[in-house]
Amino acid sequence: MTKTLKIWIIAAIALIIVGSVIFTSALAMLEFDFRKLSTDKSLCNTYTPEEAFDRIQINVDTTDIEFLPATDGQHKIVCEESETVKHKVWVESGVLKIKVIPAKWYKRINFFNFNRYKIKLYLPQNKYTAVAATTSTGDISLPKELSFDTVRLDSDTGDINCTALSGNVDISSDTGDVRLGNSTGNVSIETNTGDINISAVNCQRLNVDSDTGRTILNNCTVAGTFDAETDTGDIVFDGFDAGTIFVETDTGDVTGTLLSEKVFIVVSDTGDIDVPKSISGGRCEITTDTGDVEITIRK
Repeated sequence: MTKTLKIWIIAAIALIIVGSVIFTSALAMLEFDFRKLSTDKSLCNTYTPEEAFDRIQINVDTTDIEFLPATDGQHKIVCEESETVKHKVWVESGVLKIKVIPAKWYKRINFFNFNRYKIKLYLPQNKYTAVAATTSTGDISLPKELSFDTVRLDSDTGDINCTALSGNVDISSDTGDVRLGNSTGNVSIETNTGDINISAVNCQRLNVDSDTGRTILNNCTVAGTFDAETDTGDIVFDGFDAGTIFVETDTGDVTGTLLSEKVFIVVSDTGDIDVPKSISGGRCEITTDTGDVEITIRK
């Protein structure tokens, strides 16, 4: 290596170090809030649909979706958006629809957009027929004050919180956590790495499918069948009951308390098994490869 090349390498390293120090110092001045680096102007637009609707359909990308009870009894949709991320809100055949309006390609050339946007739907406390909401990275929240016959929620990385009084429920999330309460019909929840927390639910049927996330069932009753499948995630019963229970895991543990006696059929390759030796009640079949199984009956 020549002397000149060594000098150039040393100079390049020095510039990298100086640039890193300047960049870190600039972020520190901004309290490491990357949104302050955004060059996309933030806006807030409010929509008040005049047409009646009883169904809701939302399809967005990175936007959070939050449902709220309307204190004035009027429908109102508040969209936090920008010059390049705008939403279209309209009613069609009794369906409230919300979607992202793609900006022109030359308006999307923005390398510094770190803003996170949200849609807030203020709804009167009426019963709605259906809601279907899909977002890629945004969170979805439905409060207990609202009521829906059917609910379909889908997010890739966002968390989903549904405590609204719901009939049939179908929830899907890849890495986001799911929290469910106050449902009565058939419920299906699917996640990859996100945790599932189901509390105070009395439903007809419950299906849970998770790869590595933990599933917690607190104070829940399923009239029919509870069917759960997980790879490495644990399943925890905390005051849970179902007419029939089927659980299958690879390495996850299955533990907790049930509310009534069951006929246990438990198989584990290398895990420990500790379940009551009851001979009455519904069927409880648990299969695991290396996970432990420890179940008690709450007296």
